[in-house]
Amino acid sequence: MARIEPEASDFQMTTVNALRLNASHGLWQYPFSLPPGLYNNSKKDYTAEADSLESESDRRMRHTRWPRARLHTNRSRALAYRFFNSCQEGRKRVDPVLPLLCHHDKRPKRAYTTESGSMNPPNPQTLCLLDDILREIYFAVAEQEPPHTPEVIRRYLSDTQTPRPPLGWIRLTHLSRQWREVGIDTPTLWARAVCIYESDDAVNTIRQRARGCPYTIQLERDYATKRRCEMATQFLDRVAHLSYTRKFYKWHWAAKISGKELPLLRSLNLESTDEDADIVFEPLVAPDLRMCALDLDLPLIAPNLLHLSYIGTPKMTFPTLLARLATFTNLVQLTITSVPDADGRESSSDPVHLPFLRYLNFSSTTYTRDADLLRHLRFPVSTSMFLGAGYGRDSFSQDECQYLVDSITAQLRHPSRNTLRIVPDPACHHCIQILAPDKPMPVYGVAPIDVYAVDGITIEPKGTPLYDMLGPITAIVGANITTLVIQISHLDNTYRLATVLLAPLRNVTELHLSGRSSGILPALAPLRVHSPAGSSLTMALPSLKTLIVNPGDDLKLCDGEVPWMHHWDTIIECRHEPEIGAGWLDHLPPVLLERAQAGSPLMRLVIVGSSDCQGIVNKSKRETCARVDGSTLVALRECMRDAVFVDERA
Repeated sequence: MARIEPEASDFQMTTVNALRLNASHGLWQYPFSLPPGLYNNSKKDYTAEADSLESESDRRMRHTRWPRARLHTNRSRALAYRFFNSCQEGRKRVDPVLPLLCHHDKRPKRAYTTESGSMNPPNPQTLCLLDDILREIYFAVAEQEPPHTPEVIRRYLSDTQTPRPPLGWIRLTHLSRQWREVGIDTPTLWARAVCIYESDDAVNTIRQRARGCPYTIQLERDYATKRRCEMATQFLDRVAHLSYTRKFYKWHWAAKISGKELPLLRSLNLESTDEDADIVFEPLVAPDLRMCALDLDLPLIAPNLLHLSYIGTPKMTFPTLLARLATFTNLVQLTITSVPDADGRESSSDPVHLPFLRYLNFSSTTYTRDADLLRHLRFPVSTSMFLGAGYGRDSFSQDECQYLVDSITAQLRHPSRNTLRIVPDPACHHCIQILAPDKPMPVYGVAPIDVYAVDGITIEPKGTPLYDMLGPITAIVGANITTLVIQISHLDNTYRLATVLLAPLRNVTELHLSGRSSGILPALAPLRVHSPAGSSLTMALPSLKTLIVNPGDDLKLCDGEVPWMHHWDTIIECRHEPEIGAGWLDHLPPVLLERAQAGSPLMRLVIVGSSDCQGIVNKSKRETCARVDGSTLVALRECMRDAVFVDERA
């Protein structure tokens, strides 16, 4: 069958993108994703073959005994096996690599048996694919279906469940001669599987196929066995990515790499043992290291380091930390979860210059430690930050809050950060964000983050009174804020709201409210303030022109939020009672009339969210009923008859 060579643009834009998109969503729809022009078949034949392959794949998936609790995971990860079953040229053959996958010091406990049943006839469409397309298929499948060890897979299955074969994408090398040649000639994929299996023969075979490509070693949890650690230690000079997280077995990786030079190392993630804390290590020389995460004081000579994380380093002193940071002048991301205490003698230390820093994450036990370190660092005013509350403290004093805010005044006043958000994190603690409207920040610091896609500062006061942190912040950023978003509850002190939170925000033109934050409505009305000189009328947010209201609560998660601790939530039936916030919008028309009479009318009112109550509310997160009476809508339209009123509810 003749091959039809596609144009480069069709190959790059249509085929590869479709392959990666389908693989990323756990869907393997080959060959529907490939352009029909790649085959010398009519459109009718192409469609018929596609339907046949889909039916065969679905049939085999239905007759496979998948673990009930892991059904979705296994279906999405079974790309190689569905592809193999549907597209192979002949009967299945025993893979010669499989006998090598037993424990290194034991004979195979049983012969590998293949599935029974008739196999598909040779598939002509798998014989005419271009090698470049096959290689992209390999990479797409490898992202979803990495090789596994039989022991790790079987540990999570019961005796009645059939473990999934451990080869992953390697099984595609037995589809045909062409598929095998392409698979064997993809050394970058083999370099990721060097330490997957414990057999010497399997390791040697995979290393030969990896050729000169740097290795990726991931020894995490169940994979961090003594045997694999010993093997990885033997070829450290070939490792580009090393990750170790222990579960049962302790391997002193810090001692193994201390004083060594690893020219190919690009990323390092090590979890130390208890014995490593008292050892003084020699510097690790890694000129090409770009990403590093450590929980111990390991000296590094890494002039090109870009991402650094110190995850709990109790033995590191404040001067030592400054000395370490001073050598990494190219950092773009810095994370420190345990800032050491500065005893005051380091005030004369030279400042540490980090001119390229774009994101900073501190989560110490006290804001004082964070502020002390921030005062010793010199970085751009555009640097984004997450300043969280570490373990051991539930609240901070007002002086500590003021000390922290004073250390980041320049960053808070950055011109692009004109939005103030007060939102809950997944644990229902309030977070304060000052950010650019088109580059949202996550509401908690543990999530992976694109340092080039965020612009702002997130402060997590935890149990600290909201006004103790908001007072110092609004005093600094008040003139720069034009958009205010409030999505938290406990806003029932009208006087403090008007004088502490809203009074400095005189340039806010847009306000976003949800059912949780309905307590702010009384503070939006003109308030008479009494003083020794007399009483005066105070207007909160005098420049407000647009109000966007969600009668219930935003059903979407906050920026960067995940459904963490959701199994502790209390879901109750909504009976549309005032106790759960039903009818809170009834208080909005009088507020709008009072503002209009005081000379500050609203120009645009938008109602968003659900069209009606869903019948249930999350009591743990203080969700409110989303039902709005028709009489309330009529009153709102009457208040906005000279302005814009938009009801965008779905």
